[in-house]
Amino acid sequence: MSMQYRFQDITRKLSPKQISAELKLQKMLQAAMSELGLTYYGQVDYTDSSATLVRGMATHQSQKDSHYCFGSYGGYEVVFLRRQATLQAPDGSTRQQQWFIVQVDTKASYPLPHIFFAPHGHRDVWYHAALDLQPEMQPLSLGTYWRYPALLNSRYTVYGSPAQQQLIEYLVRPDISMVLAQHYYPCCIEYDRNHIIISHDYAKITKESLVTMVKNAVWLALMTDAQYQAVREAQYTSPAQ
Repeated sequence: MSMQYRFQDITRKLSPKQISAELKLQKMLQAAMSELGLTYYGQVDYTDSSATLVRGMATHQSQKDSHYCFGSYGGYEVVFLRRQATLQAPDGSTRQQQWFIVQVDTKASYPLPHIFFAPHGHRDVWYHAALDLQPEMQPLSLGTYWRYPALLNSRYTVYGSPAQQQLIEYLVRPDISMVLAQHYYPCCIEYDRNHIIISHDYAKITKESLVTMVKNAVWLALMTDAQYQAVREAQYTSPAQ
């Protein structure tokens, strides 16, 4: 990583019960990271830098990131962390929100279209506020160029720019969307700049679900790079060019 970050002891300012829970989570994450070949660091302190390690829809001004892990898996740079934030409802009330997030850097040489898969039946629609700040992100009815599986429409609403729908459909083919609907739900899925971001607000996360999140994110980055390359090659070899 090009910037240096200072990591804090995750047990600061916590009750004994919270410390016990945090250390249990830390132990589980360290075991999962060891299995994946990633390194566990701990809590991130942003006071020395305005940079955010993981962006996307779950970015919030009150966010606190902890249990930061970093490394390479399957040839891709991977970041994992837990994000906590205080969210405010329209009526002025506040509540605590947390996410477990995996971000994978794709190898695309050009920013990907912003795409967000919002899971149906989600108990907290925290992302509505984020979508309200991005008017270009509209619900898309995929199927202009391909026939998409009914399972995708029953489990996700796909947001993106209507002006980029053709590229979005070529990047997220029906066969890829079927895998997302079958194996990624109820996680949120996001394409943001050159990143694939998978997030979930698990009350508790298991080692198995964590490992699956990382592997799924890397698989989607691999598929996205392959599709992106195919689209670029088609543009350069089209008779219209």
